[in-house]
Amino acid sequence: MEETQPPSRIGVWDHRPADDRYVRSAGDLPNWGDRTDFGRRPDGRRILLLGESVARGLCYEPVITPAKLLEQALRGSASEGIEVVDLALSGARISDVREVAASARHLEPDLVVVFAGNNWKYELSEWAPTEARARDARALEGGGLQAVLRQRENALTELAVGFVEQICALFENVASVVFVLPERNLLDWHPAPLAPVLGGGAELSWCRLLDEARAFARAGDWDGVLGAATALHDLDGGLSDEGFRLRAEAHRFRGDLTEALANYRRAFDVRLWCDGIDPSWLPSAGAAGARKAVADRGAQLVDLTTLLPTYAASGIPDRSLFYDFCHLNGRGLLLAATEIAHGIAPLVGVTVTRETCAARLTPPDPRTEAGAAFCAGFVNADFAQPEETLTHFARTAAAADAEIVTAMAAYCSAPATSVPWWMRTIEVPGFPAAQRFLRGIGRTGRYVHDDALVEAFMSQLRTVGVTAPAEPAVSPERVLAGGVRTNLLDPIFAPAWRPLDWEGILPTLPGRPTGYRHYFRAHTEVSTFSFGLDAARPVQLQIVARLGSPGSGTLRVRVNGADAGDLELADEWRPLGITVGPPDVRAGRNRIEIRWCRTEIRTPPFVTTAHRLEQGLGQELSVVYGELHSVHAWVPADEASTADR
Repeated sequence: MEETQPPSRIGVWDHRPADDRYVRSAGDLPNWGDRTDFGRRPDGRRILLLGESVARGLCYEPVITPAKLLEQALRGSASEGIEVVDLALSGARISDVREVAASARHLEPDLVVVFAGNNWKYELSEWAPTEARARDARALEGGGLQAVLRQRENALTELAVGFVEQICALFENVASVVFVLPERNLLDWHPAPLAPVLGGGAELSWCRLLDEARAFARAGDWDGVLGAATALHDLDGGLSDEGFRLRAEAHRFRGDLTEALANYRRAFDVRLWCDGIDPSWLPSAGAAGARKAVADRGAQLVDLTTLLPTYAASGIPDRSLFYDFCHLNGRGLLLAATEIAHGIAPLVGVTVTRETCAARLTPPDPRTEAGAAFCAGFVNADFAQPEETLTHFARTAAAADAEIVTAMAAYCSAPATSVPWWMRTIEVPGFPAAQRFLRGIGRTGRYVHDDALVEAFMSQLRTVGVTAPAEPAVSPERVLAGGVRTNLLDPIFAPAWRPLDWEGILPTLPGRPTGYRHYFRAHTEVSTFSFGLDAARPVQLQIVARLGSPGSGTLRVRVNGADAGDLELADEWRPLGITVGPPDVRAGRNRIEIRWCRTEIRTPPFVTTAHRLEQGLGQELSVVYGELHSVHAWVPADEASTADR
């Protein structure tokens, strides 16, 4: 490589000319590796690791990271030192990885490992440029939502090919490049159910077919499931992820793991049409594009989508390997590092077998596992995963190291402070990975304090015999004040965050239009809110709602699981007034469920939806079950004063 002026910065490491080293910038930068410095020129053989949060080892770093595991695996076979420089960045976009790669080529590496792909799909939706939104809009006008899905799959394939070619070009005549394709949690991750806009009034038939397929699944009638799922996909052109998931369940229970795995994959792949609600994973179209480009460029590939399923307890990638949608647990990290080390070893002149990796790699200690499971609870709650999942991780954390329950207790009691909990970071002494994770999730804002997670932690506290209040603390801003009407259309009253429902009314995703409407849109069949009471006393509710899309239907309100009232919906706003008293309301946390029951759905013409899509309103691609202008709750002044006396 010809001598050029070294870059002044690589990631968060600044060049120090005096000794030709790169030194980490001061400050709290939890999304990057914590290595203090490294030389511009290597002392032995050097490997660069580029990538996203999976390559960082989210929930385990800085204690356990893929870079550290690769060093452990390779150094035992090397006669001279092998150094792995960790340049992965949590939340990295394609442009971020490309920028780091362009500067890091000056570090004279022998090998570059690029472990990325989970964030690529955002370039087509949340981060999509104007021209990409315009292409989607034209596809929608010409062929409906199926055409949008095809357009995005093709675009993702091209994006992956372009990324591989750019990285290979950067390191041409500099170093060999190995691309690692990430796997995803296919079995134990449950995306929020969304109904696709189909046009022609087909949406209600779609909903009924899906209900029918669900009923067959509950009854264990797998022939019925396959028949209903086939009819569902005949209607929507293969857009329903839940239809593919139900097919997968049928094949899994029949023992056909090959068909089950294919259908689970497709269930995630078709979610590419959804905007604004899904976390990161690599759809098959992106993986296929990367594979082809790697082969065309003569680079190397470690394909975890073909390697990891064989290690899964169920035969399907599941939580025996993952802690959430794509981030690996301790076992998953060791297995991924084993496969990567086995794949790259010949390129650095060493021999590494899976057996030697099993002997060399140090698994996470119990405290690290406890902290990681604790953090997994946050991520899963963040995306409204089932309560069973949250309970599983709370139980896993306590089983690994009982001391983690002090962090659970701190989380449950955090709202009691006069300082809003979302402005604080709870301390997790002795659990550095958990502490690092909590510092790094400022992006999740104030909605990370989730009612379901509180319940999971409280249950675990009671199980292990830790003294805990009968009811967890309630944030002061959530408690209804006597005689004061409180509008619950604010994320602090949402037990689980659903960005899609809140878009437009409040800031949600960076770069998305906001403030263009003053009401709540329900893209799922149940909308939930919560509020606090300092004592059990009657509460008055006034809900103002409408259909949100032409058709007919009703709204049903439940408070703490008890039916409280119904409202016949119409095109215009209609009010529903309810008074709910003890025992249906109680001191502490209270939960309101609004269930949308549609008997007819007519979505706007595709040309109208296409115009909105071009404006960046991708959430318009899913059915709106209803809209809420306001959800007011208050304790009548006379009730409050009586209770105070």
